[in-house]
Amino acid sequence: FYALYFLQSVMKMDFLAANVCVAVALVLGTPFFVLFGWLSDRYGRLPFISGGLALSALSFYPLFSWMRVAAETNGYVQIVLAVLVQLIFTAMVYGPTGAYLTELFPPQIRYTGLSVSYHIGTGVFGGFTPLIALSLTTGTGNELAGLIYPVAVTAVAAVVGAVLLRGGRHNRTVERAWAQFAAVPAVTAGSTTENRERSIR
Repeated sequence: FYALYFLQSVMKMDFLAANVCVAVALVLGTPFFVLFGWLSDRYGRLPFISGGLALSALSFYPLFSWMRVAAETNGYVQIVLAVLVQLIFTAMVYGPTGAYLTELFPPQIRYTGLSVSYHIGTGVFGGFTPLIALSLTTGTGNELAGLIYPVAVTAVAAVVGAVLLRGGRHNRTVERAWAQFAAVPAVTAGSTTENRERSIR
């Protein structure tokens, strides 16, 4: 979560104060994950996911600029509000993501597909954020230079999702994957690996 890292490592804000600000924002923002998940059931997943990614990419710089000023002046309320706005945009993405990914993959490869896609996104791209951001900040001397990486990743994700995965379950690539596994029975609790391999062959 780059906001907390930014407050503690870049702005050198007091450890307890930074964590309390982020914790309060998390408490206030948590219901939005449920809200956007519910809204995506009614109006579709991708509009909220792509919208949240686009809004995040566009708002990172002004929000973190606001946080920088607030951290310098101990403006804890402003920090909470800035983090809360980021959380709302995050909820637009993550609220529908669980259902969206589940709908993309046929049951026969769903666990693998979900695991690989989710953990590459969060583990690889998200996991390297502190390292890359700190390197950019240190190398340039600009406290906001670390935002280049999350802005770039978020913007690319928004474009890729909107272009390549448009239509969700009814996307041509997704439909081909479902058609490929249409004749393969899903693995149940009582099935064996041998039976599964035989069915695939």
